[in-house]
Amino acid sequence: MGRKPREHYRGAFYGFIARVVGFHARQAAEKLLEAWLTSLGTSYPPTHDLSLLLYKLEEAGAEVADLVTALLTRVEGLLADSTSAQGP
Repeated sequence: MGRKPREHYRGAFYGFIARVVGFHARQAAEKLLEAWLTSLGTSYPPTHDLSLLLYKLEEAGAEVADLVTALLTRVEGLLADSTSAQGP
């Protein structure tokens, strides 16, 4: 038998929220990298490719590894908090 309507709604709702949060997180990361490049006086092409922006930062001599480590640590903490807040 399929899921109950309430369970289906909850799954769809959390899936929608995850997509929205993921989109905005990616946009924020993109803007952060672009701002950093701008502050270094480095030009970059219009792109949504985070890998390319990171490469351009490394090319400009920025310490990218420290930033990525700090961001991933923070994101892991946020994910742990959101998972525990969802409940059963």
